[in-house]
Amino acid sequence: MILPLIAFALWLTGWVVLGRLRPCRARSNATVTAGNLSIIIPARNEEHNLPILLRSLAGQSIKPRELIVVDDSSTDRTAEIAREFGARVITSQPLPEGWRGKAWACHQGARAAAGDTFLFLDADSYFEPEGLRLVWAEFQSLEAGVLSVAPYHAVQKFYEQFSAFFNLVMHSASTAFTLFGNRVTTRGLFGPLVLICRADYERAGGFESVKGRILETFYFAQQLRAARVPLHCRVGRSTFSIRMYPHGWRDMIEGYLLEREALEMVLV
Repeated sequence: MILPLIAFALWLTGWVVLGRLRPCRARSNATVTAGNLSIIIPARNEEHNLPILLRSLAGQSIKPRELIVVDDSSTDRTAEIAREFGARVITSQPLPEGWRGKAWACHQGARAAAGDTFLFLDADSYFEPEGLRLVWAEFQSLEAGVLSVAPYHAVQKFYEQFSAFFNLVMHSASTAFTLFGNRVTTRGLFGPLVLICRADYERAGGFESVKGRILETFYFAQQLRAARVPLHCRVGRSTFSIRMYPHGWRDMIEGYLLEREALEMVLV
């Protein structure tokens, strides 16, 4: 009897916390060229994932002002592949004391960017056809603030279903999709995609303000709220996707071990 009650309680909790998933629904009438958009991709040893993302970007009708890949001390062909796709490659400077790798890479990319709007992307994500147009249109439809999109978890092999746990935790921890709507304050943003204007980014202190954090984007949301920058979260189904740990069980277990501290911080 107790197991069905536990299952029901978990189902009910999940429904309350994730009962209002919002996709990008703004009309995709954005201009074909997003002339002031700088796309910034931090990448370390991403020779397998990066081509998928860059190929998806090349196929979009929205064309950014520039595409920047920050090569974070890669020992594989990450930089070479980025250049093959026409990206501007920035070689990361040595990690300063007190910084973590991704925050430092994003910080360098933002400092080098020429656009007045930044799109930060994880190298293991990718856009669906016309996905960038939909995301850009959604951002343009907002009166103000930052847009973050939780990627759709693409699964190709059975074991990959177990990696959905981390995504579900992050969805829940953001408090962006509860049944209570705007009455609950959004706590966090999603690392794989953050779209923000330069002025708001700088007003909140940029990634330097969270330089020592593991979940740098999640905690950057706190800096944005303090700077009174509205947070807007969407889900990426049919727009923006990610495939986690595609190389087998060992890959997934190693990823869980690396993310364990992050999970503990979010769950507290």
